[in-house]
Amino acid sequence: MFQTSRNLIKSSIHLSLSLSVYLLLLSELGLAESNPKNAPRLQQSETVSQNHQTPTAVQQLVNEAEKLTRQKTIPSQLEAIKKWSEARLEWQKLGDQSQEALTLLKLGEIYKNLGATAPALERYNEALSLYRELGNRLQEALTLSEIGNIYIANLEQGEAEEQFRFEHEFFIDSRLSQLRLTQQHRDDKIPLEFYQQSLKIYREINHLSGEASLLNAMASRYLHDDEEDKQELLEKSLAIYQQIGDQKGQALVLGHLSELYLIGYGNDQVGWDLFNQALALYQKNNESLDKEDLTWRQGEARLLSVGAYYWWSNNQQKTLEFYNQSLNIYQEIGDKQGEALTLTRIGDYYGSLENREKQLEFYTQALGIYQEIGDGVGEANILDRLGLMYFRLGEVEKALEFYNQELETLQNVSEFYAELGDEQQTLIFDYRQPVVLFNLANIYSQLKDEAQEREVYHQARKIYQKWQDDEGEASFLIKIAERYGKQENSEKMLEYFNHALMVYRETGNLEAEANLLVDKISFIYFAGLGDSEKGLNSLNEALKIYQKIGNLEETANTLNQLGYFYRELENKEKAVEFYSKAAVAFQEMNNFSDQAYTLRIVGELYYELGKKEQALEAFQQAGKVIQEKGDTEQAVKILIQIASDYKELGDGKIAIKFYNKAIPILQELGDYQQEAAILRTMGQLYYELENKNKAIETFNRARNVYQKKGDKSGEAWTIYEIGKTYTILGEFQRALDFYQQALAIYEVEADASFREERTLDMLIRMSRIYAYLGDSETALEYCKKSLTNAQNFPQSKIVRRSEMFREIGKLCYQIGEPEKALESFSQYGTIYQKLGPDREVVGLIRIGEDYAKLGESKQAIEFFNRARIVYQKSGFSEGEADTLISIARIYYYSGNYQQALEFFNQGLRVAQTINNRSKEASILTEIGDSYSQLKDEEKALEFYNRAKKIYQELGNYRKQTDILNKIGEVYQQFGNLEKALEIYQQALKISQENDTSSAYDSSFISINIARIYSELGEFDKALNFLQQALDYNQERSSFLYREMGKVYSKLGELEKALQFFNKSLNLQRDNYPEAQAENRLGLAVVEQQKGNLEEALSQIKIAIYLIEEVREKKNSPEERLAFFASKQDYYEFYIDLLMELHQQNPSQGYDAEALNISERSKARSLLELLAEANTDIRKGVDPQLVIQERSLQQQLDAVEQRRVEVYQSENDSVEEKTAIEQERQYLLDKYEEVQTKIRETSPSYAALTQPQPLTLEEIQQQILDDDTLLLQYALGEKRSFLWAVNKNNITSYELPPKALIEQAVREFYTRAVNRRSTSDKISKASESLSEMILAPVASQLKNKRLVIVSDGILHYLPFSALSVPINSSEKQDYFPLVFNHEIVNLPSASTLSILRQDAEKREPAPKSIAIFADPVFSSDDSRLQTPTSPQSETWEQYNLSRSARQLDIGVWERLPGTRTEAEAILALVPESETIYTFDFATNRAIATDPQLNQYKIIHFATHGLFNSVNPELSGIVLSMIDPQGNPINGFLRLHDIFNLDLSADLVVLSACKTGLGKQVRGEGLVGLTRGFMYAGTPRVLVSLWDVDDAATAEFMTRFYRIKFKENLSPTQALRRAQLEMQTDTEWKSPYYWAAFTLQGEWR
Repeated sequence: MFQTSRNLIKSSIHLSLSLSVYLLLLSELGLAESNPKNAPRLQQSETVSQNHQTPTAVQQLVNEAEKLTRQKTIPSQLEAIKKWSEARLEWQKLGDQSQEALTLLKLGEIYKNLGATAPALERYNEALSLYRELGNRLQEALTLSEIGNIYIANLEQGEAEEQFRFEHEFFIDSRLSQLRLTQQHRDDKIPLEFYQQSLKIYREINHLSGEASLLNAMASRYLHDDEEDKQELLEKSLAIYQQIGDQKGQALVLGHLSELYLIGYGNDQVGWDLFNQALALYQKNNESLDKEDLTWRQGEARLLSVGAYYWWSNNQQKTLEFYNQSLNIYQEIGDKQGEALTLTRIGDYYGSLENREKQLEFYTQALGIYQEIGDGVGEANILDRLGLMYFRLGEVEKALEFYNQELETLQNVSEFYAELGDEQQTLIFDYRQPVVLFNLANIYSQLKDEAQEREVYHQARKIYQKWQDDEGEASFLIKIAERYGKQENSEKMLEYFNHALMVYRETGNLEAEANLLVDKISFIYFAGLGDSEKGLNSLNEALKIYQKIGNLEETANTLNQLGYFYRELENKEKAVEFYSKAAVAFQEMNNFSDQAYTLRIVGELYYELGKKEQALEAFQQAGKVIQEKGDTEQAVKILIQIASDYKELGDGKIAIKFYNKAIPILQELGDYQQEAAILRTMGQLYYELENKNKAIETFNRARNVYQKKGDKSGEAWTIYEIGKTYTILGEFQRALDFYQQALAIYEVEADASFREERTLDMLIRMSRIYAYLGDSETALEYCKKSLTNAQNFPQSKIVRRSEMFREIGKLCYQIGEPEKALESFSQYGTIYQKLGPDREVVGLIRIGEDYAKLGESKQAIEFFNRARIVYQKSGFSEGEADTLISIARIYYYSGNYQQALEFFNQGLRVAQTINNRSKEASILTEIGDSYSQLKDEEKALEFYNRAKKIYQELGNYRKQTDILNKIGEVYQQFGNLEKALEIYQQALKISQENDTSSAYDSSFISINIARIYSELGEFDKALNFLQQALDYNQERSSFLYREMGKVYSKLGELEKALQFFNKSLNLQRDNYPEAQAENRLGLAVVEQQKGNLEEALSQIKIAIYLIEEVREKKNSPEERLAFFASKQDYYEFYIDLLMELHQQNPSQGYDAEALNISERSKARSLLELLAEANTDIRKGVDPQLVIQERSLQQQLDAVEQRRVEVYQSENDSVEEKTAIEQERQYLLDKYEEVQTKIRETSPSYAALTQPQPLTLEEIQQQILDDDTLLLQYALGEKRSFLWAVNKNNITSYELPPKALIEQAVREFYTRAVNRRSTSDKISKASESLSEMILAPVASQLKNKRLVIVSDGILHYLPFSALSVPINSSEKQDYFPLVFNHEIVNLPSASTLSILRQDAEKREPAPKSIAIFADPVFSSDDSRLQTPTSPQSETWEQYNLSRSARQLDIGVWERLPGTRTEAEAILALVPESETIYTFDFATNRAIATDPQLNQYKIIHFATHGLFNSVNPELSGIVLSMIDPQGNPINGFLRLHDIFNLDLSADLVVLSACKTGLGKQVRGEGLVGLTRGFMYAGTPRVLVSLWDVDDAATAEFMTRFYRIKFKENLSPTQALRRAQLEMQTDTEWKSPYYWAAFTLQGEWR
């Protein structure tokens, strides 16, 4: 609605101000702002009231009429018409033609002001005849101009009606539409004729004021499309006004010129200069005004509305400022019409901002004024706006109220014009009523009031019947049918189409009847009701009618339509039959073009039927049709089209044959340029057919064509195009050769077309090619040449030159020359800077966007910040908010949520300051997105709900559905499926009930609902919603087919599942590796279910390859919508499949392969964790290599995003797709080079980021010894697995499903962490779990060291406390595993190999131990001497709080026992060998001190977190308060730990907390221990839960005593300490000793 309103405003302030005050009819178009006093005025001696010889009776009539006219009310104007009409009769009786003519002018003016243009025109024409008889040239000129104004008014009104119907999407054929067509063809020439006649007279009598006024009027947009024509007329008018010193006229024309420059040309500098000149003239003359003459102030108000329109889209503050200034003027001078119009515009503007509250406020004010002054048309327009606004807000009762008021008002207006005798106006306002009735019917439909719905439709039909408008009535019925079509009510749709059909039949309109059958009814049957038979019958019925009335053209088209239907029905033989008949019909009517086109379709059908000979015959016949008629130009066009058909069909050989047929005809026509173009295309085809020699020959033929003609420019162009072809084909050296040849020609051909552009383009292409070839030096050389060339570009091509600087900037950056890139971008910025601040900021933003697309976040942010500063200086707050959002988004997509939130919040404050509610809600949504990515459910919901509340207030249903969808996703993400389903259903309801929501919205919501039902096991419902989604949005069919495949797979309908997975796969391109992988996984699952294990294996291998090729990166919105499976699900399935194959073929080594896949999955899991944590690892690698690697990662991410956009677009060419692939491959090659260097120079870093997992043989050779048994677990949904590996053998076992194991682990864990648990309870829980996970391998355990590689929840299982499996029916006492075994845990078997390699290179630390204990967590701590007031939460405090919430930790309590623990340990070691801290000193600074690499053992006696929800929030909690009470960062997070520089033998975390949520994969523990291992220790001793302080102190004292005094390994010391706790202390329960587990090296 509001874009339309803006168009209305634009039309209102265009150059039509010579029109008189057209108050009632076109008020909202701004014609009320017209200035009749700018037209030439009558002289005093000529006026009606000043003739002293006038008889008293007539004089009295004239005086009464004048008085009534001045009152400006509707009744007074109607009474004035009567008085003037009586006066006219008196003048006729007196024979006074002069006074009669003047009276007619008065009548014409009143009728015109009342909007009754027909009687106005009649009076003006009568006056014109009289003035010509009298020879009064001045009044003749004036009357001619008024007649021209009437015709312009009719054009204005016609446009207003079109806008009205456009706003309501109501376009039908009717008497009114025919009237409008007639006006457009007739009236667009007539005004100019009358103006020119008038102008001629003014010039002949030297009436300069009249001439200037006419020139101004003639600059109307209705008379001149060319802006320069308008400019010339206005400049002539201005010159005359300046000559005669008419400042009012000058101000008026200056205002029009300013609008032309600001709006038409976009020339801000000149436009605002003219604007200010006009404004100065208006303001200068305000004080000396005649109080009766309001035109000066009105002119100033109109000018200010131009300023408002200029700022409409870009600056809310300035737009409202200009409108309010204009409004104040109208209010000061009492111009109610201008006031109401301006209030309406302000309401429209608030509507465009989606601020419904303010919109309603201003509409209501405007409505009151229109009602006060009796302006029925203005009142109806506002009522219409209010009705539409409330309808879109969903407040249908309110909408009903306003639409009914509008209907009543329109009826009154129509009656009013009927009384005035203006049939055209009566028709117009009668015909607005069906539009309103149509809206009312829509409301009654929503209210389920079918009776009222039918009644209003009936009322509308009566209006058309009143005017005997059969076409209008039938078209209205068709419109009703189409509405039912949108509601997918095919039965109702057909009913109303049949009503329309009856109207046509009753009136004998056979052609319209047939058209309806063909265009509408046949499609309803065919597509809507699925009744193809009735659809075909309708077409055949129409065919008979067309044949009966002899309409050969429609006969042919209907035959074509029948052919199309049969083609859709896959009945190609029948389709051929009807297309062939259509071709004959086209031949009969000599429509050879359509005949040839139809024969081409016949050819395609034959080709698809495999009848290639008939296909060739049909295609050849298509060519002959035109040739035989002697139309060689059309003939060659058909031949080229046929060749293109074959090219599209993939038959390049036949395509070449037809291209060859075209060439001699082109030679005959002398069209050598088209000939050369075809030869280039043939060359490409030969290349695709791998006939390189023929390709080269054909390319040279194309070149020779130009050479023979001496067309050097064309030759260069051809060579240039050949070079581009070779570039696309990847033949880079050939491309370079041809580019060089083209450059040589362009160098000497100074006048060649597009010489500068193509030269520069080739230099850019050559630079990129040299980069692709690995010749970086030459690439840089051409990059510099490109920059120099652009700098020397002709000034006349400044826009093209400026854009080239952007291309060069991108090129230089991509080839590794960021300095040159910045130089080029800066030159682009300089060009825009010279154009003024408004253009400067555009340039800066574009550069920022370019850098963002290149993946260069730092420079992108720099340029956005510069744009922000420009906006701040200019006071354009909206622009500032937009740049803040752009910066925030860059941080968001790079995973830096701290900075993203900072800038989003800055943008939010700006949006709130300027009261831009829509932007405020948009930013709140993006803040919610950020918290959602952080997995902070509480915060995400808070901000989403705030945004939702604003969108509800604004009535923006589209955004409400989007927000509800996001809220549903949050609930779904955190496992609250019922709540998620409730929210999604709310969103779908809103989406379906409101036209503003798109099919995409409804589709996506339906998909979400389907996924919920699938998770809940309600598969039929899931399929129903997926089908709904498919109906809403066919573009997402590939994704939806895949989802359907998953549901059918779960249902066990395997053939259907295969069908849908394959359909999805066939629709995908290579640019969606994750989507392909998902389909391959789906196919593998189905094939496994069918027992086709080898086929399943083939599919999962492809899937794994695809997901391992995808680098880890932050999810884009598109990826967030894709619902890809966790990568671990792929590995889980792969392992399950291999183990099933192993069961069938035990000797084929599938179990070893499965073990290897388990290792790969763990490596991949760690990579995913590092990516999710946005871990910036700087340790152990050359910083420059890391910078290069990350820069390339960012560039690849950016290229991938552009690649998706290119492939999604239907408009992008093969060249664009090839270019993006070449750029991607170039970056991948560079990325691989950098990774190779990293592997060579930084093996530890490479082992972490580019893992190469060990095979079974390598594990046995490098990891295991004779005393060690590896137990590696893999948990699966259907079943789990255990591999037992010793030095020589591997044995595998099938275990229960993951859910059963998890349940048993939780039960045992609950017992173990409860200090009050009895031995019996622990033993029982332990036995149950041991039976599941240890009993199968019991015979191999013996007394060996057990190396355990866990999976999922098993990472948090204290294996040492599990009871030893006993093969006896007799009840045994609790006998934990630690009694007979050393137990060590590993993140993966491959990890140990890396640890041993690192240990060999590491220098041993000289000192013994560093201990950090008893930190200060809270400002409430008694150690803080000075109380402090609460302070705002820092980012790290927020992260720590978030992690605590997820682990269900209330407050961070002091750990006083850790001081005792530390002191006991310190007593065992010489003081010189230690370092320790307590209280405030146990802070992050000391924990990250490089001096820590001097200590063999690092002991953290403080809270540690293993976060399974957000593994990146795992870490160690140190002092969070300094001695002065200030908050400090005390959270040593995962990424901090990876960057520590240690040289330790052991790291101990003695007070860790674990959260076993619904989904536990173990990444929290693995990530933290792996981080310390990378930092420089081969082993980490951790506690799995909080243990009693005294017990922990006792345990640690024993552990260190054994280690130091008896010099045992940490593994041995740990076992001894655990045994002693059970035998020698009061703390015998596993709660006190089983929490401590060792990860890493046991030697």
